[in-house]
Amino acid sequence: MVREAAEALVGFASAGFGVPPATSGLPLADMPPSSEKYLLQAQSVAASLTKPAFDELWELYWQRRNSQPPDPPVIFFQALDLYQLFVSVCKLGGYEHTTKGKGWKSVGTAQKNGHIKEETSVSFVLRTKYHKLDMDDFEDLVIHRKLSRPAFM
Repeated sequence: MVREAAEALVGFASAGFGVPPATSGLPLADMPPSSEKYLLQAQSVAASLTKPAFDELWELYWQRRNSQPPDPPVIFFQALDLYQLFVSVCKLGGYEHTTKGKGWKSVGTAQKNGHIKEETSVSFVLRTKYHKLDMDDFEDLVIHRKLSRPAFM
């Protein structure tokens, strides 16, 4: 049990997240996305995830699916910054918390230069792009620490 916890910490830290907050009760793998612990863990990931770590985890996620990462979609005439999108959603507690809390418009205002905040359909567009890119699945794997960089990288 101690060894598993130590390996989880090493995997979390080596993924570029720093040291995770202490958790008690449910194991991370059993946390439903709507739980308070999931929200706190998502916010912790958002606070500590760097752009290079995100890029590496995003690449690893698609490698494990035997596929190439998709190109960032262009919305409102500008490429979507996937790192910024992911961090913005995690700051709000993840995909489910952002959707239930109607936070997608605030995610739009967080995008570079606020270039899409004025659009009326921003909530729908960002939510569907996040889902179509499988970022909700990626989010679960990152937050549950099932996706981390190999030690040799």
